[in-house]
Amino acid sequence: MTPFLIKKHSKKPVMNMGFTLVELIVVILILAIIGVYASSKYMGASRFSSAAAQEQALSILRQVQITAMQVNGSNDHDDCRLIVMRKTQFGVSQSCPSRDMSSAVLSDYSKDSNQQQLEQIQLNYAFNSANGVTSVSELTFDLLGRPIMATSSAATSLCTISDCRITINTPSVNESRSVCINSEGFIYRSRETSGCRL
Repeated sequence: MTPFLIKKHSKKPVMNMGFTLVELIVVILILAIIGVYASSKYMGASRFSSAAAQEQALSILRQVQITAMQVNGSNDHDDCRLIVMRKTQFGVSQSCPSRDMSSAVLSDYSKDSNQQQLEQIQLNYAFNSANGVTSVSELTFDLLGRPIMATSSAATSLCTISDCRITINTPSVNESRSVCINSEGFIYRSRETSGCRL
């Protein structure tokens, strides 16, 4: 009887072919950088400008509101406590003394045939009082921070029927953003394009 020969097969070490963790992280970082760069080129500067304009309007409103609330006397006509509201301008008056507050013109840069052309962001205002919808060109706040329209005779309370809205329109990308104020002086960004809602 012939003994069976048992051959021992030598096992070769199995080498796992793959990427190390460091290589994966480097690739993900490179893809993220390329993605951010490409998305900013695709979206254009105007989308960022409209968001910045919304933040700027929100900041101006809150700054003037705080300034108006810190007055010891009556809320007389003071340029630093008065917001000038025009179609292309939103901010304090040019005659306001320098207290880190400047009149702001909200503008949008849009690209057109390899040139940057200045396109004004358009501002629309929807303000109301107890008498209904009213046209407001100057806005201020009382000592409790509530929005009022200061006139020579008396102050008219605003935003009593519904929240008042300042709409920032960017024509180049057909985008609108809103900043809203309620009757008690709460200032917030609105998620709605046609109304005010948190």
